[in-house]
Amino acid sequence: ERMTLHDFADAIMELDIPSVYGYYTEDKATPYIAYRAIEKNCIYANGIVVYSEQWMVLEYVSRNRDLDTERALEMFLTVNKIPFADPECFFDEKQKIHITQYEFQLE
Repeated sequence: ERMTLHDFADAIMELDIPSVYGYYTEDKATPYIAYRAIEKNCIYANGIVVYSEQWMVLEYVSRNRDLDTERALEMFLTVNKIPFADPECFFDEKQKIHITQYEFQLE
């Protein structure tokens, strides 16, 4: 059984990294985690949801790339049986922040 968004929100707090549901905002102190749903699909039969999936994105935002924290995030996802795509990493020159982005699916 896949993890729900509510379960994920509770579990991510165990990492001891500030986290927020939503987008990165400049007024947040780095480092922190921002996560959000990017797509939801449901299959109905007779008005009842028989299957549901929710695609998520998790962004680790920091001033400098932190490979130890990235490994910890990947371990967190793996331990919680959340398959994820290879992360995308980029540096926002204007805001001087590094973002490592993971996509995965929840129930």
